[in-house]
Amino acid sequence: MDPAEDKQWSTIKTTFPILPPKSKRETTTTSRLTLRPLKNNSHDLAGLHAFRTDEKVMHWSHQGVVDADLKETCTQFFIPPLNSEIMVYAICLKSTGEFIGYASLSCHPRRLGWPEVRFGIKSDHWGQGYATEFLEGFLDIWRRLPREVVVTRVPVGTVYGDREIKDECLAGIPTYDNVACHRVLEKSGFEKRVDWEVSNYRREKKERLFGWVMTKSNAQLLEEQLSALRIT
Repeated sequence: MDPAEDKQWSTIKTTFPILPPKSKRETTTTSRLTLRPLKNNSHDLAGLHAFRTDEKVMHWSHQGVVDADLKETCTQFFIPPLNSEIMVYAICLKSTGEFIGYASLSCHPRRLGWPEVRFGIKSDHWGQGYATEFLEGFLDIWRRLPREVVVTRVPVGTVYGDREIKDECLAGIPTYDNVACHRVLEKSGFEKRVDWEVSNYRREKKERLFGWVMTKSNAQLLEEQLSALRIT
């Protein structure tokens, strides 16, 4: 069932991240990766287009098929207001600067009522732990963003906290059969809370989506645990 049609929803007060202007979005590094804001130039457009014409990658995307041409890639990511409403990052190898994937954080539209993270790694770099490593670094960026109090409508299964202002959540929404993505989200501290079917006009079929969420408080606890492991 589409969560939007489910009566088990609740209108709550919570916090949402305030997405900074592109000029003030931070760059961070992990042991093997550099996570940096996507640049509006030919280099990043070429890297993103190579990603979005990788059939193995796009099979698992909500779009389901590769971009038709460079214009489609450009329209989706480099034309206002999309480039200001969504925080898009390039995932690059720290050693060479090679563009191996991208990620986005969006507060609108919100399919589960929560901010949503999307990410992917080019297929020739699968199986090396880059997605999990990326998400650890990206969660750190998310935690440090400024916040504002908002009112939103979310599935009751994703409501955490006993106070008037409920715990903020971040959502990840892969297709049901994207096992690798489920594993990455689970290892990173997300919990699977809802599933539903949607019609995908590009795939010409219905598909099942799983909604995973992580609370900001759980993210902070996870970071403290990881920091302790690094020290020891």
